Amino acid sequence: MPFLHKFTVQVPLLFSFLLLSPLYSNSAPISKPNNNNVTALINKACSSLTNKVLCMNYLKSNPKVMAAATSKPLDFALAIIHSAIGEAKNIHSYLSKPRGKLSPPAIEAYNYCKTQWGDVASGLEWSLKIKRKDKGYALDTSTDYDFVVNLDHATN
Repeated sequence: MPFLHKFTVQVPLLFSFLLLSPLYSNSAPISKPNNNNVTALINKACSSLTNKVLCMNYLKSNPKVMAAATSKPLDFALAIIHSAIGEAKNIHSYLSKPRGKLSPPAIEAYNYCKTQWGDVASGLEWSLKIKRKDKGYALDTSTDYDFVVNLDHATN
């Protein structure tokens, strides 16, 4: 499943977003990034991952994420979440396609995965909506908790 390969990078990357979320506060002025800042931002986003090169290549290959990396860190993080939503929907769609003759346990496994990926997509859409509304990091930690729960669905 080629879609799963991309998302295995995005799940830990999204967890990194939570670690970087203090950067998204409205209190700190943010200068317009240059190429060095973009590279530093990508390095920081991928720093906690075991496969940093794969993460960096994924981010650099996504034009919308790269375009957002040249504006504000919050826009960069939101673009990553938006990309993850698209990947989750692709995986859900892939798992929703009819299969040939499968055993009952395989059908059950596909249905479970399909449900989980549907939950991931809708949960990340909700998190994205809240993060946009709150302009990044809110004082309310329930939004971050919901975000982590959504990512746990992807991990499962």
